[in-house]
Amino acid sequence: MTPSWPYIIKSSVLLSAFLLYYIFFLKKQTFFTWNRVYLLATLILSVCTPLFHFNLTINNTTTESALPTLYYVSGFMEEISVSGSKASTHSLFYHLTLIYISGICFLILRYLKGLFQISKLIRSHKCKRIHKLKIIPVPSGYPVFSFFNCIFINTASFGKSGAKSVFEHERIHVRQGHSFDLLITEIICTLNWFNPLVWIYKKNIAQNHEYIADRQVTVKYQTGRYLQLLVNQALKGNAFSFSNCFSCSNLKKRMIMMTKKQSNKFNILNYIPALFIGGILCTAFTCIATETPALPFISENKTVTTEEILESPADTSAIFQVVETMPQFNGNMQTWLKNNVKYPVKAIANKEKGRVFVSFVVERNGNISNTKVTKGVSPLLDAEALRVVKSMPAWIPGKQRGQTVRVAFVVPINFNLSESPVFTVVETMPRFNGNMEAWIKDNLKYPEKSQKAKEEGLAFVGFVVNEDGSLSDFKIQRSSGHQALDEEALRSTKAMPNWIPGKQQGKAVKVSFVVPFNFKL
Repeated sequence: MTPSWPYIIKSSVLLSAFLLYYIFFLKKQTFFTWNRVYLLATLILSVCTPLFHFNLTINNTTTESALPTLYYVSGFMEEISVSGSKASTHSLFYHLTLIYISGICFLILRYLKGLFQISKLIRSHKCKRIHKLKIIPVPSGYPVFSFFNCIFINTASFGKSGAKSVFEHERIHVRQGHSFDLLITEIICTLNWFNPLVWIYKKNIAQNHEYIADRQVTVKYQTGRYLQLLVNQALKGNAFSFSNCFSCSNLKKRMIMMTKKQSNKFNILNYIPALFIGGILCTAFTCIATETPALPFISENKTVTTEEILESPADTSAIFQVVETMPQFNGNMQTWLKNNVKYPVKAIANKEKGRVFVSFVVERNGNISNTKVTKGVSPLLDAEALRVVKSMPAWIPGKQRGQTVRVAFVVPINFNLSESPVFTVVETMPRFNGNMEAWIKDNLKYPEKSQKAKEEGLAFVGFVVNEDGSLSDFKIQRSSGHQALDEEALRSTKAMPNWIPGKQQGKAVKVSFVVPFNFKL
């Protein structure tokens, strides 16, 4: 499955914030070990944080008398659409998934190729052991590099003193476990190869590794000779992107950092604001505020007060709407319904379509009961919707104060007979033929009745832009709260001229659209 757009946006925002803070405030400091921890921790945090979500429950103090006369359904599920045609609306998703998986496969193969080359070098050359290190001599055409506890070195390219400093450089990489950092970044880059920010992170992590090794080598050996070695090796390049290589392309930056004066110890306080930035962004992206209604549950036979809940939380006659731990479908409910709902053949012949609402109760043992159609379309469609809901497997039951309880749910199942699929997003979106804002201002009339009553509101009208640009399937997606305003918004939308149709893969297709109408005095 390809990463969702919310995940990509959230992870990119986190990566950008942490990376910009590093570039402007931390990169030029000589706290290289701290920078190593910062880069690796923020990289992992940025790609993992969007995967988690936590609910923050806000208690609603609204009294029962202040609530409108409506049935509040907490278990209202996302609408399930069932089409009578076999046309697929997932071709774009399929192609994106194929591209994403292809990218991962390519990078995995590239990594495996590098591992094979390294293992070949180890097998074809005699290795020497110094403590826990393996020293593998390599031909002159290879650069010096290290991989976990193996150091690949060509001593013929260096003098005696030069070989010692080069060996010390790579030994520091091995001792500090820099290969583990590169392995983690390689995995993250493979899974997020489409995001250029993770590759920038990888480059900075490898660069910081060199700063760490360079700084410790220059403590033991003369800086001038060591710099000369770097210049001599700079043109040999890096053999493997996931190894620590002595010859590095960012030679100028390494020279600057080696000769730079140690940063003031008080500058380490620059890491503190990064904690606040990360905390705020991670909280904003993971915490979802949910409101607990004043009426925690409804009962089929009687009205139960909040006080009765506290006295008898395990009352099996009570049907909860919202509980501390909501029941869960054992699997993917949307996929299960799409695979099990069958459009009745007679309903297709009779061109019957519409949205059927089926309510049910998840019992304390997870079974489904009390199934009924709360809003139907036709006997055939109602019966099919009822049948499939009754055949659901057992759910994971909900809990209130540690006790399993009964919870009400409603599932809307949409039976759609359109011969061609209705897209929501296409390559070329449909557009109004002219200035839509000016057209609405000229044609929308504020109802006199609403003006006198000082009625205001925002009405959303949904419709479909057909292949020829004509509009159809008008409906109020979200009411303004006033019937007169909704009717005027609907009238104005129906009066619109033909649009320029949307296109998918160069072909005109049906696209659903929503236009907001703001009535304000």
